[in-house]
Amino acid sequence: MIKLFDQYNEYNQVKDWLDKMDITNYTINDDLTVDVNGHVLFSLTILREIPIQFGKVSGSFNCSKTLLTTLKGCPKIVGGNFNCSDNKLTSLEYSPKYVDGSFYCYNNKLTSLEGCSINIGIDLVCYNNDLTSLKGCPLEINGSLSVYGNDLTSLEHCALKVGRVFFCHQNLLTSLEYSPKYVGGNFYCYGNKLTSLSGCPEKINGNFKCHNNNLTSLKDGPLEINGDISFNDNQITSLNNFPKIVIGVIEHYNKTELPNEIINFKNIKLILKYQDEYGIWNSDGSLNEGRWGIFNKDFKAGILN
Repeated sequence: MIKLFDQYNEYNQVKDWLDKMDITNYTINDDLTVDVNGHVLFSLTILREIPIQFGKVSGSFNCSKTLLTTLKGCPKIVGGNFNCSDNKLTSLEYSPKYVDGSFYCYNNKLTSLEGCSINIGIDLVCYNNDLTSLKGCPLEINGSLSVYGNDLTSLEHCALKVGRVFFCHQNLLTSLEYSPKYVGGNFYCYGNKLTSLSGCPEKINGNFKCHNNNLTSLKDGPLEINGDISFNDNQITSLNNFPKIVIGVIEHYNKTELPNEIINFKNIKLILKYQDEYGIWNSDGSLNEGRWGIFNKDFKAGILN
């Protein structure tokens, strides 16, 4: 076990430590900061803290599973991925300012993202922490943003744009207010306490999973979903306010609170196509039996396709 407490302040101390950690292609600068042309990997080595100050690392920097309690000593610039996951961090203070790859900080004890890198090239992955706030989150994530498995009650301070997938499932959210304005891929918000989809982007460029919440309606949800949708395990009894466009599969609607007539019809997309024309829903959201009967009769007659 390597037991370290204070940052080294002599050239030989810094060099000896770098050699002991099998770090190569390094340059020790006049101020004793260290630049590395390549990767730095000391995952699975018990450190608790880093005794030198890195400057720029051209490749990836991996200090995961080292029992770190602070990121002091981490580089300012990382040309690859930065991974500080599976530690005992309560703060992202001393994080790199710029990470050209992905930033991994999952499985720590973080309560906010304050101190996080201001510029992340790909993904920000911070699931399974103790997050109660997204304060400190970059305004834009080019890749995916993973904040699931935390204690979030609000998405305030969330990124405005997520280039790929947005994971906010398995939190304590009651609303999607402050959601990203743009999500380039899937949007996962299942397993929360949502009572409304208000704040959700109008268009989802992938799958939309909002099952296992407390929703009674899909009102204010996305208008267009270019993938699949799941909304089972809620209290939704009507297809009113359903997205106008769903390119993919409508999953598990047989496990919803929809009327049996709807569930047993099988072709739910046909219902969505004609429900407004036939007026099959009453103003209170219940099924209009008479108009449903007309719809069903026309379907059996082969009028609808």
